[in-house]
Amino acid sequence: MHRLLGYLVTCAMLLLIIEGCLRLGGCAPAPAINRFHPTLGWEKEPGAVTEKSTAEFDVTFAINAAGLRGPEVAREKPAGVQRVLFAGDSFTLGYAVDEDDLFLRLFERALQASGHEVEVLNGGTEGYSTDQELLWFEEEGRRFAPDFVVLAPYLNDVYWNTQASYFDKPKPCFTLAGEALARGTAPLADPGRTPWWRAHTAIGNFVQKLSLLRLAGSHTVRIGGRKAFLEDAPVLRAQPPQIEEAWRVTGALLKRFAAAALESGARPLALIIPNRWEIHGDATPPRGLPGFALEDLDAGAPTRRFAELCAQAGFTVIDPSAALAARAAAGERLYFEQDWHWNAAGNRVVAEVLLERFTAPDLLGPGERPLTLPRRTTAASRGGAAWFVVPALIALLLGLLYWRSVKGENPLTAVLKVALLVAFVAGVIFGFQRLMGVLSPAASKGLFWAVVLLLVLFIVWKTARRLGSITELYGSFLRRGHWYLLPLLVVFLSIGMLLVVAASSPFVAPFIYTLF
Repeated sequence: MHRLLGYLVTCAMLLLIIEGCLRLGGCAPAPAINRFHPTLGWEKEPGAVTEKSTAEFDVTFAINAAGLRGPEVAREKPAGVQRVLFAGDSFTLGYAVDEDDLFLRLFERALQASGHEVEVLNGGTEGYSTDQELLWFEEEGRRFAPDFVVLAPYLNDVYWNTQASYFDKPKPCFTLAGEALARGTAPLADPGRTPWWRAHTAIGNFVQKLSLLRLAGSHTVRIGGRKAFLEDAPVLRAQPPQIEEAWRVTGALLKRFAAAALESGARPLALIIPNRWEIHGDATPPRGLPGFALEDLDAGAPTRRFAELCAQAGFTVIDPSAALAARAAAGERLYFEQDWHWNAAGNRVVAEVLLERFTAPDLLGPGERPLTLPRRTTAASRGGAAWFVVPALIALLLGLLYWRSVKGENPLTAVLKVALLVAFVAGVIFGFQRLMGVLSPAASKGLFWAVVLLLVLFIVWKTARRLGSITELYGSFLRRGHWYLLPLLVVFLSIGMLLVVAASSPFVAPFIYTLF
């Protein structure tokens, strides 16, 4: 019985170690703000508040009682107020920025400051394509009685407009019967709640990613011997037949959306969202087109085609690509490096473009006061001054502790010694993160796990001669039935192994000593 308990404790500790390693590697489970919807596939859950944290951003999402991100709004439009309703995907939702940095919120506050009586509503939902945005507007969005409806299409909408599921989530699907749209009337099947271990553990999230990777294989096509993920295929110069058909369906959806907006008394506009490769001319193609060269891509093709189809459907087109490209040419990064969404600077440029267009005489017109965007209140991404303040505070605290612990040590010298040690460690970590940001997402992940593997191999190599003793000690605890002491034993052995490694390598030592 004691041995069985020992094995169970050992397995539990092993799982905890794997969980910690996966979280360090960026596999922590993403918080969920969506719930199942029988028509749309999923929708934002009213009242949900959660955080999403990555190496690039730390964002809080607050969903109001109406199911929209942002402050509470009445469904009935106040008298004398003009409403602008945005419909779109994660760009519109503001997947990677806080509310204060989101383009539509900057746009709203600038209009209000200039004297316009206006409300801007955020109907963006992560993962939505044009078909879901259309159905959401017909079923829910029009109830807000908007004066203007702004649809924000993005290149990955095209393919998913022809699919009955978004990876493992069911969604509505339209087909073309001649020129007419047709859709099945049966409600979507509820996939059920995500199991707890998948929703709240890094191990479960990793397993989920593996299953999604397998599902992604069914959404790829081979072009000239190279595999292309169809979501990214609209940027290819030679587009596969599936994407050409998807463009036809998308055009029909846009016409129905514009007609639904006009029928509800709202003017339809389209804010075309350009992709990162079009604006920054990144050195690598999208992650879904790994075998293709930049010469195989026409990164601006989706923007141009969306603009053409939206104009034909009756939308007033707003294209921010020229403004974004001009700022990018001046050296400003407008998209996150590993993520593909706009950062705070990109959102600000888009807000400026919206302001210029909406204050034209044919829309809202100029305000009573000059237009000024509100100052930024949050950081564009994680890091910044924290890289200097946090290490400095750590160095000061550890230096003072070192001075108090070592007799005869000068306090200034003690703090300086520790500061140099912390500066070296922080510099290496900062440089590594900068390198990860420059590389493509696949390359950065590969580099991270390569470094982890090298460190593990180095530790094993340095402690190999002591593994026999460690195994014998561990086994003796199991044989004697001291299973309850195993966690404490693992802690002591881990500290001992780290000290052995620190004493044997002047390069690794600063990192380990900083931990202590």
